[in-house]
Amino acid sequence: MSIAENYKKIRKEIPGHVTLVVAAKQRTKEELEEVIDAGATDLGENYVQEVQEMHEQLGEIAKKAKWHMIGNLQTNKINKASG
Repeated sequence: MSIAENYKKIRKEIPGHVTLVVAAKQRTKEELEEVIDAGATDLGENYVQEVQEMHEQLGEIAKKAKWHMIGNLQTNKINKASG
């Protein structure tokens, strides 16, 4: 099952008011494009630098998603994460 198919299946199984955050951790640019095109609007990442790299790689498509920091955030990364 593709990432897009998996996302759509899970989305159908949960109430519409529930925010489904897709963990982007270690996914390729192509996989993230696929899941965003499938309708994902919320993506989560553990590392600030990974979010920055994905924004650069995805370009305009990255703006279609709201990015969330998941897991613990190091104190020295707070300014980068909030900016």
